[in-house]
Amino acid sequence: MAQKENPQLDSFAGPSSQGSSRFPDRISNLGDRRKDTRKFLHWLRHQDTTNRPDLAKAQAKLSSCGDWLAFNHYYTVDQIRLSACHTCDMPLLCSFCGSRRGSKYLQKYLERFKIVMAQKPHLKPVMLTLTTKNGEDLEERFTHFMKSLRKLLKKRRNAKKGVSRTELEKAVGGVYSVETTNKGKGWHVHMHAIVLLDDWIDREELSREWQAITRDGSKILDVRRLGKGSEIFDQEGNITPKLLEAFAEVFKYAVKFSDLDHSDRLHAWETMRGKRLVGSWGEFWGVEVPPGSLDDLLEDLPYMQLIYRFKRNAYNLASIRDFDDQGNPVGDGARTWEERPTGRTRTTPGHRPAISDHEE
Repeated sequence: MAQKENPQLDSFAGPSSQGSSRFPDRISNLGDRRKDTRKFLHWLRHQDTTNRPDLAKAQAKLSSCGDWLAFNHYYTVDQIRLSACHTCDMPLLCSFCGSRRGSKYLQKYLERFKIVMAQKPHLKPVMLTLTTKNGEDLEERFTHFMKSLRKLLKKRRNAKKGVSRTELEKAVGGVYSVETTNKGKGWHVHMHAIVLLDDWIDREELSREWQAITRDGSKILDVRRLGKGSEIFDQEGNITPKLLEAFAEVFKYAVKFSDLDHSDRLHAWETMRGKRLVGSWGEFWGVEVPPGSLDDLLEDLPYMQLIYRFKRNAYNLASIRDFDDQGNPVGDGARTWEERPTGRTRTTPGHRPAISDHEE
């Protein structure tokens, strides 16, 4: 059953399963992400990159990232999927790629969540946030946090073997992301996780465990119940907005790098690139998230291919082309929106400029 739309998902430029009704919003949000990357690129080009071939390479990749997008509109089922694009694949540096990466994580882990809850409806979903004290050295703070987190997760594994005890052994599954912020008081490294419990966690006890592990006075920021019964799924079997918001908060980690000022954003990328920022255990273990930015495509359905190009601060529809259910082109070739046949019985979404036509 199709998931109802939720404005919270706008951070990821909309889910791949949405139809034509909200497609203009999706194009607009993708345009916002592309604009943000262009602003950062403009700043980066004015920095001294002498003897920094990695930054020169990053500039080249960012400059063409998201210049054009191709969508397949499967009009018989009203599904629109991103089928092709050129991206830089630097989600911590590029807002566009960060939103696409977060969207794919969100989709795949929501699918696993629905399966697990259908099999084990007694489990209690909570949002767990762990934090460490701020510091001026991002690399030191990040390394300290990850070492502390690994120790806590090791205690959980040992507890399952009867070797030790921890409040986290009550979590039969979890998925987390690690993110960092800097609001003028040093680097703040923290973790958000969706955790499935078979018994309630003693927050104060887990806080004491975390302080003993970090040895810097760090405390748990939050253990928040996300609901039960109808608070998790509505009468149609859809995940409720509250749960969607919690999952979105976890997987917005890459998007949130764009909230940093440009110099901090670059420093965070230099420090954390190549490091694993998403992890899972138990019932969430083994979820495979395909690389890249493209959506999962549908098979054996006819579709219209919509080509968008980024121009004048927005994505604008450049051409459309029909394909049959085997992926073979139909008709004389691609055409512009103005060249489309009149009297069309299906709607081509998002043909209007998504944001505005004024120059930057």
